[in-house]
Amino acid sequence: MKKYLIYTISFLLVLYIFIILLNFDILSSATYTYIREWYNIIPNPYYELVLGLLVYIIFTFFIALFLPKYLIFWIIKGFVTLFIMILQEYGRVLDSALYYTEALYNIQAHPFGVQSSNNIMHFNYIFSYIVGDSYYSLKMKDSLIGFFALIIFYKSYLLIVINENIQINFKQDSFIYWIFLLPSLLFWSSILGKDPLNLFVMSIFIYFNLKLLYKVKVLYIFMIILAIFLASFIRSWYPLIMVVGMGLYYTKLNSIKNILILIILLPFIYILLHEFMKMFNIASFDQVFSTMNMVSKGFSHGNSAVETNTINNFSDYLYYFIPNSFTALFRPMLYEVRNPFALLSAIENTILLYLFLKYILFNLKLIFYSKPLKILFFILVAWLMFYVIPSQGNLGTTIRFKLQVLPIILIIIFLIKNINLTKRIKNNE
Repeated sequence: MKKYLIYTISFLLVLYIFIILLNFDILSSATYTYIREWYNIIPNPYYELVLGLLVYIIFTFFIALFLPKYLIFWIIKGFVTLFIMILQEYGRVLDSALYYTEALYNIQAHPFGVQSSNNIMHFNYIFSYIVGDSYYSLKMKDSLIGFFALIIFYKSYLLIVINENIQINFKQDSFIYWIFLLPSLLFWSSILGKDPLNLFVMSIFIYFNLKLLYKVKVLYIFMIILAIFLASFIRSWYPLIMVVGMGLYYTKLNSIKNILILIILLPFIYILLHEFMKMFNIASFDQVFSTMNMVSKGFSHGNSAVETNTINNFSDYLYYFIPNSFTALFRPMLYEVRNPFALLSAIENTILLYLFLKYILFNLKLIFYSKPLKILFFILVAWLMFYVIPSQGNLGTTIRFKLQVLPIILIIIFLIKNINLTKRIKNNE
């Protein structure tokens, strides 16, 4: 029976690839819109795909050699990157097409360091000399970076399990499948753009913050600072989220280490907040909320647009914080489905909401008594403090925004689940 199932799945996959290849010039057409309209160039999509497939094979060889434990997850991720995400790109001119086009054909018009989008274009321009000048080879590069991010998040989970002496039967523990195969993490860490890069930087930030909890080393502090520095080139407001998340945790002044780290963080928070206000021409505290409200309304277009709550001041922000947090973390829901990708997200969000209520909301006391859970929770809160406003305008962008903290939520859920299981085992002994 198992043999016939394998044969059937293999046949369906081959048939699917065959259909994709027959229609590839049509399916990939939107990706090359900018090149055709702005530069009158018509790339050969089959050449681009073959180059991407070659890069995929090379990456697979090295992962099989150095990271064999994760090989099957990479094979799935690479297949999704090349042959599944093409359906999501069909008929849509996405930001990834712009990052690709301008990186290869007009990089001199986008000076490095001026805007985060320019930095992504320069990153793609440099790597085009390594992986080739193909949209799909460059996308495979970002997919690999996103894959490394997921590995680091998995290592973060294991780090806590080992240091907190949490009893886990790894044959039964499904966390590894959730972190690598959850649709949102699988899809949005496989695109060409900011999201896989930001996820990678966040994974480094999380991992070394956890390492710092257990032992103070200059290397750990350096890697945290490096992650914050790199984040500034990808999304300019992300360093502020990072240092605020750390700051919330270290406000408990019960040790010399906490006091020293908080003293280091406070100037960073002040400087980053000042730069954030300067970047958006914000002159007052209330203007922060009205400006972010305009950003949110700017996202409110297209098939995934939703009506936004008007937030003009701090009172509005507090009033809408809970419903907007629900949007940022759990929408779209099943009643808001408009396409197959939204259906996957809605099913995922429904399950995530159930797990969040069961393991996080009703275990807040446990979170605040556990150092690793507490710092992860505060980083999630810091992210929410910012994203409750821009996440409410468009459910499509909401899914992508959540990518950066979705692994954090999963880590907290599975740790609490296993901590409770460990307690039950000990009570029965």
